[in-house]
Amino acid sequence: PFYRWLMHRTVELFLFFCNVRWKIEGLEKLPDTPYLLVSNHRSGFDPLVMMAALKKHRLNFISKPENMKIPYVGSFLAKTGSMAIDRNDDRKALKTILAVADQLKKGVASYCIYPEGTRSKTCELLPFRPGCFKAAQRAKAPVVVAVTEGTERILKRTPFRRSHATIRICEVLDAETVAAHKTVEISEMAREIMLNNL
Repeated sequence: PFYRWLMHRTVELFLFFCNVRWKIEGLEKLPDTPYLLVSNHRSGFDPLVMMAALKKHRLNFISKPENMKIPYVGSFLAKTGSMAIDRNDDRKALKTILAVADQLKKGVASYCIYPEGTRSKTCELLPFRPGCFKAAQRAKAPVVVAVTEGTERILKRTPFRRSHATIRICEVLDAETVAAHKTVEISEMAREIMLNNL
């Protein structure tokens, strides 16, 4: 809890000094049980804004290994329960997915992942990597589909011009729906929801 509080305070101060203002819509749609949150990926600021917007929720991240090696940041992420996923090594990636599923099943925390796997430089939605949805399937957890807008402008404007970012909770695929479909099908449903809300 201490490291989570410290991380949130650090993120809030960083966004403040970067002159970033954010808002989140659709909070009432979030389930009471742990969930897998998926969103589009436009900027390195995406997870920071997500952390700030959902600071009252126990939200961890599934991130690329390089982020876990960033001084201080990587340590905070690890201590709060976030995990690295190596997309170039299927065995290691599966190990992470199973660990996330275990945390979801035990009710420890919810997790956020960006299924595109990398940032979109054009803001167009990239193809999804459906394997990440396996964590929700194994944990019998819902999938929350969100979209993020405005973060792609932050780096160009900070700190002298204010930036506005929006996170929109679009739809929740309940646990029964997730369990009844293949990961590829869940991926297609989530991507279609994002496309309709961007």
